[in-house]
Amino acid sequence: MANAQNASDTLLNFNTLLGGVTTISIPQDQEMPQGFQITPEWVLMGPDTLWLRLAEPLEFKVETGNGDVFEVKIKAKKQNGREFVVVSTDRIEMAQGWRKDGKIWVVVVVSSLVFAAIVAFLWYLERRLSRLEKIKVP
Repeated sequence: MANAQNASDTLLNFNTLLGGVTTISIPQDQEMPQGFQITPEWVLMGPDTLWLRLAEPLEFKVETGNGDVFEVKIKAKKQNGREFVVVSTDRIEMAQGWRKDGKIWVVVVVSSLVFAAIVAFLWYLERRLSRLEKIKVP
């Protein structure tokens, strides 16, 4: 969260937040509020006073150079007499790094092997128990 009272005209730098931005789009049911603009460097600019009067959060779809698409929501919030700009995104750092490095496939394979081993063990136990049930005890 950034303190809106101390912010300059730069409200959000999308490249700093997500890195390698190629396109930014706004949903069709939403318009860019008057006084706000996105620069060619992917920086959201706008007057601080107007920012705090936004009733609805701004939503953006941001595409990065490696083809990832993220949703970014920006809203003004007042809490304990202070004004904040809250930025939320659906980007998950760990998953992005693992996918980029190819490590996510190691996780998928190891998880699959563990799951297959548990299923095989349960199947083996079921066979053993059914054999024991068939044995008649005098």
